Amino acid sequence: MESGFARCIMYVERMLNVCIIAFLMPYQVTDTPHILSGDSLVIFDPHERFEKINEGGVRIPSQDFSTVRDQIHAFQSVDAHLTPSFGGTAIRLPLRTPEDAKWSQIKPGVSTSVAQISDLFSQFIKQELPTVLLFLKHIKSIELRVVDAKGETTVMGKAWIDNPADIGALRCFSLHSGYPPPRYPLSIAFQGSSGNADVRNWFIYHALAPEDEAAQYLEKQYCGLVREQLTKDKLYPHIVFATPLDSKHTVGRLFTLLPLPVCTGFPLHINGIFALTPDRQNLRNDDPGLLNDSPDR
Repeated sequence: MESGFARCIMYVERMLNVCIIAFLMPYQVTDTPHILSGDSLVIFDPHERFEKINEGGVRIPSQDFSTVRDQIHAFQSVDAHLTPSFGGTAIRLPLRTPEDAKWSQIKPGVSTSVAQISDLFSQFIKQELPTVLLFLKHIKSIELRVVDAKGETTVMGKAWIDNPADIGALRCFSLHSGYPPPRYPLSIAFQGSSGNADVRNWFIYHALAPEDEAAQYLEKQYCGLVREQLTKDKLYPHIVFATPLDSKHTVGRLFTLLPLPVCTGFPLHINGIFALTPDRQNLRNDDPGLLNDSPDR
């Protein structure tokens, strides 16, 4: 089971070279995630149950889409013209039915209903949608849609960057960009199913610390060499602050690109590359199971 899952992960990375930031762990709701990207459909199958699928998954090129019509049809609510190539990446999570849950080794006995996903959408729109774009570098908009059995689409909520186009270069800042850490205003518009749009205005402040200084501090703090580990993991001392420019009350949270359920007590949001538990619910350095010499600590 574990070896099949590991092979599945490596298979997708090798074939598509796709880095996915998910709002939830896909295996919480499905056993067989599907990823459509470019001219390929990749199907995860960690259980290795399906005929003609092995090593944890399969890659199906666009010329063979006719052999998996049902799976491809499910993506047509995103784009009706999927051949010869899909201009992006779409992720499908076929919900784990009660029948699937009987044999699942990932979440045995636990199925996922449409009602549960609708509730998850509603919570996301209420709690996360207004801020989810704050620290993302390339994504300009997010839209949550429901497509019913008749093919009719209802927009439950959406958010988008409400700035001029030239804000993109500032949002994509990295250590290797050759530019000084940027500071800029950012406007995020969002609306729920009511259709009433709102806008929040933020000031984004990128801060860098000298790498040698950060390494020396960590080595003193944890009594060990960390420079090699920092280089290996491509980490550098970079944090980003998002300060509200309006009078609305803000409960400050930590982000690692996406929001974390960790409040800071400050009236602003802080983004950094934190070591997280697999469910993204806590910081790893608070984990009592970590060894003192663990890189995550």
